[in-house]
Amino acid sequence: MAEYDTMVGINTRGTFLVVKHALPYLKQGTNAHILTLCPKPQLDERWFGSNLAYTLSKFSMGMLAFGLSAEQRVHGIASNALWPFTTIDTDGLAECNNPHTEFTGNFCIDEIVLREAGVCNFEQYSSVPGTPLSELSQDHMIAPDQLSRLMSLRQQASD
Repeated sequence: MAEYDTMVGINTRGTFLVVKHALPYLKQGTNAHILTLCPKPQLDERWFGSNLAYTLSKFSMGMLAFGLSAEQRVHGIASNALWPFTTIDTDGLAECNNPHTEFTGNFCIDEIVLREAGVCNFEQYSSVPGTPLSELSQDHMIAPDQLSRLMSLRQQASD
């Protein structure tokens, strides 16, 4: 139970608590965003086998991100989720400059956000410089629709 309590306490409860205390300030903003670092929730057995407590906590964070989008839209606050495709040093948030009224309720993959923002060179984000994209290990929480979109963007870049 200690591992479960830690994971849920930090990931799920922590996210909820931070947002709860940030909302009064976000409501005063003109382009307010909540960004939750979690994967797109999907009922796939491969997620749950390796670390159930972690997966449940991240799944809950995804539900929070999605629920906050619905709940806070009336206040002009956007809520989205971002998850890395692999282990890279990412700056996906800086590249994501969409207005809060048009971009909310999304589960984003860092590389997709960066590619759609026009970034073509990913060497600067690599944890191991010189590693080709094809050799990066895919995170096991990438949803099939996200993988398909990413592969399409990579193909377009190589054409």
